[in-house]
Amino acid sequence: MSPEPTTEAPKYEAVQFEGFDPEALATSINDTRMELRVLRGGAPLAVTLERVLLGDGALESGRFSLPMLGQGSFPKDHVCLGFTLDAQGPGNMNGQVVLPGSVRFFAEDGELTYRMAARVNWTVFHVDREILQREAIARLGRPLPLPEKGWVNMPPTAAGIPLGERIRTVLSIAARGAGAWTADSAAHLQATLLGAYLRALAEGLRLDLRPLHHKAARRTRIACGAREYLLASLDEPFSMRKLCEITAKTERTLQYAFQDIYGMSPLSWFQTMKLNEVHRELRANGPGDVRVSDVAMRWGFTHLGRFSTEYRRLFGERPRETLARH
Repeated sequence: MSPEPTTEAPKYEAVQFEGFDPEALATSINDTRMELRVLRGGAPLAVTLERVLLGDGALESGRFSLPMLGQGSFPKDHVCLGFTLDAQGPGNMNGQVVLPGSVRFFAEDGELTYRMAARVNWTVFHVDREILQREAIARLGRPLPLPEKGWVNMPPTAAGIPLGERIRTVLSIAARGAGAWTADSAAHLQATLLGAYLRALAEGLRLDLRPLHHKAARRTRIACGAREYLLASLDEPFSMRKLCEITAKTERTLQYAFQDIYGMSPLSWFQTMKLNEVHRELRANGPGDVRVSDVAMRWGFTHLGRFSTEYRRLFGERPRETLARH
């Protein structure tokens, strides 16, 4: 049975903070568990998160000042429509290039590995699949060829321009005072927003995306196999030879896969993940609980001066400052 439209009044939530807080960012997308790590730094991470509840749907937006890596899965009971408003360069999602102005479809419970570019402004619209298809039939005269599993990444099209404008309008109106809206005005905003998404999806799905999917799937398989081994070996020295043996891939193949998906070499990714683990451990303890040197040594950083410099370059603060902020 198809879900019936609701007439609830809209709600708006927003939060801003500075500094890398993995626990707060883990639930930055509603009903989603997303593990985030900093990829490149130089200054403290600045974050703005917004959420607009519009009856049957919910529009969420996040602005991150630094390049980030997000890994997780989407909700199990509805689909998600992604759109990138702004970014300082391209990102990469499950092995495919993500550009500003591009729309994406995520099926229920779809998995995600997303390398975000610096100053990215991502958005996600949550909606029930049956409502989406019912609106497609009403507006387009046919259902959309949406996959039951996985996701679809579409290059930017002309329909992405009005979609981006509509998303900005909804966020702007909500920020000025969603409490003054009526249920009818919320329903109208949702209807116009959903119409813009449907036009962008219909235009994007007409393109032949198979070559992109084939290349991305291969690179993703290679990188994922290497990633699992490296994550299990973070407390050990990095060995490219061992990585090639474990994955049965050449060094050149691994370099290309990591550069595509993570924007860095396997060695740089390995060191960055180690620093993220140190940051996580320091945040979980107070100044009297652990010593920075002990934590650093436990994660394989034997040169403490170089470690402190690399840590500050990534997170915008010294290790002892992270520990003191507990």
